[in-house]
Amino acid sequence: MRVERGLAAVVSSLIRGALLVLALVACREQSPPSAGSGADFAAEALGPHPQVDVPVLATTQGTLEPPVGTAIVLTGAPGEVEAQRAALPEFGPTLLAIGRDVEFKTAARSIDDLYRLGRNDVEILVRAAGKRRVVVIEHFRALVDSGEVLTFAKIEVGGTIQLNGQATTLESLTAAIARNRPTMIVIVPEPTVTVQRLVEVIAAVGGRAYVGAGILPHVERP
Repeated sequence: MRVERGLAAVVSSLIRGALLVLALVACREQSPPSAGSGADFAAEALGPHPQVDVPVLATTQGTLEPPVGTAIVLTGAPGEVEAQRAALPEFGPTLLAIGRDVEFKTAARSIDDLYRLGRNDVEILVRAAGKRRVVVIEHFRALVDSGEVLTFAKIEVGGTIQLNGQATTLESLTAAIARNRPTMIVIVPEPTVTVQRLVEVIAAVGGRAYVGAGILPHVERP
């Protein structure tokens, strides 16, 4: 009789243990994802402005780590840079969140406002392979004559892409830049080119480029 009661107690204890384990598993499955989990990352991948449909790239190739700080949103609206002036960093690059379908001529007006405020490099937030990354529009700097041969790559972006006057593709562009290593890479987009397309070209040349025809070398008239 004692043996039977003992066995019953053991069985009862095992059942209670099994039920406890099942309860813990159920609670874990229903709990919200912890910081750093895949689901949590997907929700935060765009950073401080997830409502902005930033450019999307399939891979991180040609993109860079984003700076620490708050992104400011550019839509091309008048005075938007001044309105977000408090969010601008005191030093270092400015991180921008721009919609992928925004046309270059629209974003350029606000970027010019940033330059007038004394900002230099601007970094455009992108989502590359599900990660938060950036590409950089460099601000013009005078090239010091060190005796080396200066080479320029002029990339025109519109309905097609042209490298130094010759039609090319993104893949061929990447190979040509890697092979020739020009001193300066200057991208000249048509006004209606979208930020998405501009970002694709900057990524194809390594993640950093000068933008605008005014940066190209020209002859000054006497």
